[in-house]
Amino acid sequence: MIGVHAGVSMLAGRFSFKLWRSYSIFYALGTAAATRVPVVGMMPFQSMEQMGPLFVFFMCQLYAVSESRRKTLSDREYETFRKRLTSVGVGVAAVIIGALIQSGKIGPLSARVRGLFVPHTRTGNPLVDSVAEHQATQGDVYVKYFHFNVLTAPCGAFACLLFRRTDARVFVASYFLVSWYFSSKMVRLVLLLAPAVAVSTGIALGAVIEWVAAEAATFAEIRLDP
Repeated sequence: MIGVHAGVSMLAGRFSFKLWRSYSIFYALGTAAATRVPVVGMMPFQSMEQMGPLFVFFMCQLYAVSESRRKTLSDREYETFRKRLTSVGVGVAAVIIGALIQSGKIGPLSARVRGLFVPHTRTGNPLVDSVAEHQATQGDVYVKYFHFNVLTAPCGAFACLLFRRTDARVFVASYFLVSWYFSSKMVRLVLLLAPAVAVSTGIALGAVIEWVAAEAATFAEIRLDP
């Protein structure tokens, strides 16, 4: 989710050198520490399903380079430079990844991960296709586990995107949307949605309480005004 948040922030035009420093340090130190764990090893660089954070790290460096030239270029020159740099960077990355996949140094997506993007009965793995926990989530499951939060959580998540947008609120909205998508694809992942639902509901209820308090204060001022 840290990588998703960084990627969404860049795509939404919220890139900053604070984001660059934070994510670069997080990814470098976190990945270096993870590779020291025996069961992990070099999987962050050899598994296709774990390449997302690396791609975001690469794009973050491109954005930092382009942003460093903003003050020395006009707006038109900067936009041209940024588009060219991004296009070349993405093209080079695609060629490298394609070559590594062809050489077998990067493995394909696992059957469980493929089941998140294709119907669960078409992953090609009989074990994954037959297990009930890997099937799509029915609507009544959300009502059973989250009750009225099924209605309030989406309101809070979308409020984060539409009003007073900050890095923290973008993270909450991204977390809710990503966890909702994956939980809808596989019933065992509904648990991942719980923290996002709790936070989003808190934001929605907090906004309602703030509005009621403000209206009550205004009404009290009107009543007390001679």
